[in-house]
Amino acid sequence: MRDALTLTGETAIEVLGERLVGQSGTVHGYVREGDLEDLLDDAGLVEHGDGEVAVHTFRSGSHSWMTGATAPRALVAVDCARSGASRVRSIGVRALDEMRQAWLARNT
Repeated sequence: MRDALTLTGETAIEVLGERLVGQSGTVHGYVREGDLEDLLDDAGLVEHGDGEVAVHTFRSGSHSWMTGATAPRALVAVDCARSGASRVRSIGVRALDEMRQAWLARNT
């Protein structure tokens, strides 16, 4: 399953310089090729609110920007900041603030 996804959020939190103890077993990622329906069919997945795979998609359906196994650092931070788990959310918010501060230092 991981091979079909560009990892993000809690699953890719190490790109933010963090590591979680007791991570959930849920894999978070964006569809790398094809569309969500193809992935669901190919992997035999069914929609379930408490499932072990969280697939993120863009409204545009475009995934041409994905070049690696992990989403860009800023996107991982945003997806962490949207998490329902407070420890993941706080890591995402902190990473976004650090990126903002670094940008301001370089550009102001």
